[in-house]
Amino acid sequence: MKNKIRKTIGQIIDSIKNLVFILRYLWRSEPLLTFFSLIVFTGVGLTPIASAYVYKLLIDSFTKGAASGKIGIKFILIVVTYIVLIILNELISHLKEYVNLKLGMKMSHSFSLLYIEKFRDIDLKYLDDPGFADIAARSRSDANLHPEELLFQFIDILENLISVAAYSVVVIRYSPLFMLFCVVSLVITFFNYKENEEKRFSWEKNATSARRMSEYFDGVQKKKDYIPEVRLFGLSSYFEDKYQASQRELLKNDLKLDLHERASDIINNLIRESVTLGCQLYLACLVIMSKITLGDYTFLVSGVECLIRDGRYLVTSIIETYYASKEVSYLREFLSIENSICGKDESGKPKLTRNSGKHRVEFRNVSFRYSGAAVNALNNVSFVIEPGETAALVGDNGSGKSTIMKLLLRLYDPSDGEILIDGKSLKEYDVLDYYSKVGAMFQNCINYSFTVEESVWIGNISKKFEESGDSIDEALLRSGLYDTEAEIRENKGKETSREFGENSFEPSGGELQKLALARTFFRSGELVILDEPSSSLDALSEKKLFEQIFELKQGITTLMITHRLSDMDKCDRIIVLENGTVIESGTHSELVSERGYFYEMYRRQSRHYM
Repeated sequence: MKNKIRKTIGQIIDSIKNLVFILRYLWRSEPLLTFFSLIVFTGVGLTPIASAYVYKLLIDSFTKGAASGKIGIKFILIVVTYIVLIILNELISHLKEYVNLKLGMKMSHSFSLLYIEKFRDIDLKYLDDPGFADIAARSRSDANLHPEELLFQFIDILENLISVAAYSVVVIRYSPLFMLFCVVSLVITFFNYKENEEKRFSWEKNATSARRMSEYFDGVQKKKDYIPEVRLFGLSSYFEDKYQASQRELLKNDLKLDLHERASDIINNLIRESVTLGCQLYLACLVIMSKITLGDYTFLVSGVECLIRDGRYLVTSIIETYYASKEVSYLREFLSIENSICGKDESGKPKLTRNSGKHRVEFRNVSFRYSGAAVNALNNVSFVIEPGETAALVGDNGSGKSTIMKLLLRLYDPSDGEILIDGKSLKEYDVLDYYSKVGAMFQNCINYSFTVEESVWIGNISKKFEESGDSIDEALLRSGLYDTEAEIRENKGKETSREFGENSFEPSGGELQKLALARTFFRSGELVILDEPSSSLDALSEKKLFEQIFELKQGITTLMITHRLSDMDKCDRIIVLENGTVIESGTHSELVSERGYFYEMYRRQSRHYM
């Protein structure tokens, strides 16, 4: 019992923390709107009971006037007051809707940005963790709506609390017994509604993974990159069956919950109507016995009905606030994740000194394992790239080449060992400054929905777009995407995706790779890392590309990851990986003369070019 009480208290405290989190954030961003909204919501809670009381006075005044045959000035004043209250109530209701709309828009936009900003800095290691995927999915699911929902639930609580307090005073004054009936009705409503919400919340939480899987099977059938293979292999019906099976399971559980909630609603409504009808009959008897006036009757009936109605709203708002708060807990959990690489205050950390790109790179006993993986991707890797060298990283698929690139770019940190740039640990540098001085091309080239020239320019947005025309043209020529300046003028204004523009084209794999290379060349990085820069190119284009790389990056420290071993004799150093371990290192001639693993790889590939 003590544990249950402790758990309940902890849940209440957590709900309060979530609410304070929302209110503090709202007050910080919109203090005047927040203060004004509190005044409006107080008015919304009080004007209905004021109208009901004036209506009572109106009925009593009319009854007396009808009995005496005279309608005095008092009756006219009461009518005018009642009309003013009706107009005021209508105005306040619309004002509330406007304030709600404005608050909702502010909250929606602000928390969407907050989520995006957090994801911008999130350590990539979290993205490899399925557990984090569920946290991200729950926090991302209407991330902008849950804070808004919690805020509005809190507002509803304030409004209904004011209304319930006012009506309670009226009802208790005339009959404490009525108040008891109303309280019993509300207690039953509370427990029924709480049970329903608890079941739904638990189901939604447990269904997170199932929903993600359902969305995956649905998306596979719609994404342009998947469609050709899905059609060729006849997979449409297979994925459709998978999607429908997951949807059937989700729908079955959803319908069960819906039926249970409807049954509870029927019981609650019957209890409410019974209490209201009993009060009406009792009050009607009091009117007949002349113990209360007709105005008292209308006021008390209205009071009981409103007390039960607003009390039910208050109860459901409290419960919904609690569960909306739990949804906000997921957002807070996501926002509280500590990023070890980005997102921290970098002030005071040294910046990478510009020295014409002649940086020394050292991996010292580096090991690394991806989150959830059974084995290391890298094991005790050590090598040195001297300032200004062009080094090649070679090896079979899965040997750890791309992992080394990610570590050198500090997208991940090593599990063991350290990486040094110019003799200083990579972790000691200001990471954003470091990123600004690194040029990189990833294996999976991204096709942004921009024009050709803008797709190149985003490689270095610190340069003014209007002043970058010549540099963009030079990068396009060096990448080999276009051979002449006339071709560049003709094509650089075209969109690289048909998603938005009519004047567009879909680049082939080789063209997309050249476009990514142009972006890297335009960046003019001090340290350049290229992951499979020629994987989609034909042999002739590959040869021209390597010539451009070696010419352009002469004297700049460059690391090139590749399966292709042609032109490796132009590299200053070749590092050979197998199963996450460096097994050979040296110049092309040294490795060939040793007749080891690299020699066998080179000999096998050479046959295809002879």
